Amino acid sequence: MQSESHLTLEIFNLPASEEWKIISHGWCLARLSQGVAYYFGSAQTAELEVGQIIIVPPKGAALLRASQLGSVQMHYFNFRPELLTCVLTLSERHSLVALAETSGCKSWYLPAAHPASTQYGTLCELSARENRLLDRCGMLALIATLFTPSSKPGHQQKTTSLSTSNRFLELVQKMSETELLSLAHTELARRCGCSLRHFSRLFHAHFGVSIRTKQTLLRLQKARQLLCETDAKVINVALDSGYRHLGLFNAMFKRHFGVTPTELRRAKSKKARSRARLSVLIMLTCFLPMTFRAVAGGVAAEPKLESQQVVSTNVPAFKVRGYVVQGNTLLTHDQLLEIFSDYVGPAVTFETIRKALAELQLAYRGRGYITVGVSLPQQQLTNGLVKVRVTERASCRHSDHRQPVLQQ
Repeated sequence: MQSESHLTLEIFNLPASEEWKIISHGWCLARLSQGVAYYFGSAQTAELEVGQIIIVPPKGAALLRASQLGSVQMHYFNFRPELLTCVLTLSERHSLVALAETSGCKSWYLPAAHPASTQYGTLCELSARENRLLDRCGMLALIATLFTPSSKPGHQQKTTSLSTSNRFLELVQKMSETELLSLAHTELARRCGCSLRHFSRLFHAHFGVSIRTKQTLLRLQKARQLLCETDAKVINVALDSGYRHLGLFNAMFKRHFGVTPTELRRAKSKKARSRARLSVLIMLTCFLPMTFRAVAGGVAAEPKLESQQVVSTNVPAFKVRGYVVQGNTLLTHDQLLEIFSDYVGPAVTFETIRKALAELQLAYRGRGYITVGVSLPQQQLTNGLVKVRVTERASCRHSDHRQPVLQQ
């Protein structure tokens, strides 16, 4: 299961003896709130007790298995440092990036007696309130507690001196990324109390890049976020990102991301339209009466399609507008939309349809539903809709992991 929502505290219920694979593009912090579970990391395994925290770095993964004695409940949330531009200082952001690289994408866990674990428990107890702002503030406080470097002996005595190096460290520890973008190089050097040349050497030694390169990266990251999340014109995005000339902005953007701002916007819009069309199709199927029932002949339909593909000299392709999922009560509309969004188009082959079924099967297993069956019933693809049959076992239907979204 992938964790994507930024600073949103969520609950995950895992049935007995089943597994949950935690995958996150950002940092994911998960807490065992009820039950007994076993943690399987890349370097260690352990039996977890209530109150322990699992920390999964960006692009990392961890496996959690519920005990055979009963189900478990997990609280978890995801946060991405690049979305905390106005909150994190330059030094704090750099520390998180360095920590992710040092960990080598390996997850780890903390004992229940750790201060961060206690703080996480308090956050979970108060999460029932309807004040999401306080919840986000609590998560930020937990992040600060968890990732603030501990003081080393003699550290404060060194920082009390008035050396240029210490003044530089104090400056970057207090300066946000927004301030770095808005201040001139000479002003940064003046605040540090040294020459511009010496400040540039200190900056490069600390961050590994020059001031200008760091500012360019921050501007381009901000521009990409604006292009993906807003409808602002490209020229306005360029101005908001600190570029006065559109040509320079386009050239720098393509050099860093491989595409121009217009190409990125067009690709995002095309995918959004495809998701919207598929969204309408899936919503319609949620209200259609379920007149189709599982029959033994339906399971043998997929090998029949496969044999047709082998005999044909040309690979057959069809126009697929969406997928009609029958028998599902576990996955929500948004989850189905995310699964099938890459498998629609004007020329979809049997192999692509099989990949879509495999993706759906993995989605069930990734959420702990290992007994769910996915099959392709015998059908004629004439209207661009592929019928998919989902067979849920009794243990899945009585699980409290998700509220049913379809009623039969």
